[in-house]
Amino acid sequence: MKIYIANRPEETATAVLEAAKVVKAGGIIAFPTETVYGLGADAENPDAVDRLYEIKKRNRDKPFTNLIASAGQMDKTCVVSGEAAKIIKEFWPGPVTLIFKSSRGKKGYRVPSNIIALSLLRKCGKALVAPSANPSGAGNPKDAATVKSYFEKDIDLLIDGGPADLGIESTVIDFSSAKPSILRTGAVSAREIREKTGVGLDIASEQ
Repeated sequence: MKIYIANRPEETATAVLEAAKVVKAGGIIAFPTETVYGLGADAENPDAVDRLYEIKKRNRDKPFTNLIASAGQMDKTCVVSGEAAKIIKEFWPGPVTLIFKSSRGKKGYRVPSNIIALSLLRKCGKALVAPSANPSGAGNPKDAATVKSYFEKDIDLLIDGGPADLGIESTVIDFSSAKPSILRTGAVSAREIREKTGVGLDIASEQ
């Protein structure tokens, strides 16, 4: 595993360039977001996605979230309601993941606000499947050292951008059903969403 420090702009540019090369070659990387560190692989590469499931030790019936540079990179068949559009406008980029119905099943998306993550996504030019950089059930990866301890022999490249700003996972909202609901309360609360957008959401479950 190669490790790139990204504390200064020139370091970030090099780290992002090398990470994008790994992704395009079908590899797996780890990088900081504003919530926690994430793993990343090309969403359109089945072999890379399979490998991601293996190293995460994650059930195949639990799909990964897609990180994107902008809402324009979502599947064009996603059904985006007026309420979802309000949340996108207010909380993207940011720590909110939205799940939509599409012609290819349910799709989860988030636009991160972390500059390293955004730069990487822009350099890749496509969506990355990007779960948190920890084995399923393990503690949140708030820094590069934790990621290294989990996956030193399993991933190809790690960008060390310092501690994650929030250290807590994103809030997940499901818009794929008739009644939208919060599947996971994370960095943004239902109250904050309601106050800033006027959208009221039930909390379906806590994970």
